[in-house]
Amino acid sequence: MIQLPQGLHVDVPTPGDTMTVFHPPRDITRVERVIRWFFTVPQWIELSGAILALLVAAVALVILWRRRRGLFAWVRIRHITTPLAWKVGLGFVAAAVLTGMGAGGATFFVYSQNNNEFCLSCHTLHDQVFERFEQGKHHTIANLRCHDCHSEPLWKETRQIVFWVLYRPAAVGPHAPVPRTVCARCHIQQDPDTTWQRIIATAGHSLHLLSDTAQALHIDCIRCHGVTAHRFVPAAQTCQQSGCHTNTKIRLGKMAGQTMLHCTICHAFTAPIHETNMVALARKALIPASNQCLYCHAMQKQLAAFVPANDPHKGRCGDCHNPHTQTTPAAAVSSCQNAGCHARADTLTAFHRGLHAGALANCIRCHQAHTWKVVGTRCLDCHRNIDKTVPAPRGSAGRSAGRD
Repeated sequence: MIQLPQGLHVDVPTPGDTMTVFHPPRDITRVERVIRWFFTVPQWIELSGAILALLVAAVALVILWRRRRGLFAWVRIRHITTPLAWKVGLGFVAAAVLTGMGAGGATFFVYSQNNNEFCLSCHTLHDQVFERFEQGKHHTIANLRCHDCHSEPLWKETRQIVFWVLYRPAAVGPHAPVPRTVCARCHIQQDPDTTWQRIIATAGHSLHLLSDTAQALHIDCIRCHGVTAHRFVPAAQTCQQSGCHTNTKIRLGKMAGQTMLHCTICHAFTAPIHETNMVALARKALIPASNQCLYCHAMQKQLAAFVPANDPHKGRCGDCHNPHTQTTPAAAVSSCQNAGCHARADTLTAFHRGLHAGALANCIRCHQAHTWKVVGTRCLDCHRNIDKTVPAPRGSAGRSAGRD
């Protein structure tokens, strides 16, 4: 915290985030200076003054209560002796004062709730937070105002204004959060005009908002999209910064050394899904497919002969390869037994029947990876010495049985 003259302070921005800076208004009246000076004196003096004010008010109320009859009599005499014209004039003056106070209050309320300049009187532009908002689509296209997203009950806003006027900006604290319901008003609509009005119908958002885990964690949109104030594009490290995927790291081959890969490069976060069974469809859509894996030049070179359309499985790369748990591409072979894509190999065809467990567990011993064609065209391509193998003689028990 950096100390400024007259007790003000500036909140130092945290890494990856932008904090709002407090700054005093440039022009304040003499009355405001007196009030602020009073509230900057030591706290024991403030408490003593408050107690003294309460005592004076209590004494004044006691005196007025004891002399209430005389006061009522004075009011009656004034009411009788005052000419009607004076009464009417005083009535107009009172009505004008009340009307002016009401109009002023209404004008201030409308100004404070609808004009961004009101927020900027306290939130200064030392870190270009508001400029970033003005340049974003939320302002240039949607024409949103501060209170459209940052909304609080009136009593909380009044409390913050009082603390600010009383020269206590530190007591204001963090305020006006943006819960998920605020974003949902625009981004989750049944009859949208654009894709971004149906964020809920994309795979990543559906899973993060509708799954049981997401419901338990109550994930708000700004948890991923608000690492930097008014910058809503997720940063490269957002998925780990959120505290949900801190242990999810890339471990597969040379991919493990790539530090600039964002999660959405492999996981199609914005892939559209249907409204039925959205969570299940979202989980499937987020599994990396060939177009994500072939995105980088290294994979294009590695799989130059691979044609996804010729894959009989019609699956996704992520069905077999899990870069977060496997360290080598060959580790994907073990997933053939438990992927749930097809039944046990020895029940598929007569050719697989009778194969020993080691052969059934090692699919690529016969089937080429990615094309899954059998190596060779004849049995002798694998069983090369079968014609030279001498069958074992029958046992004595077999021979005796034959004679019988």
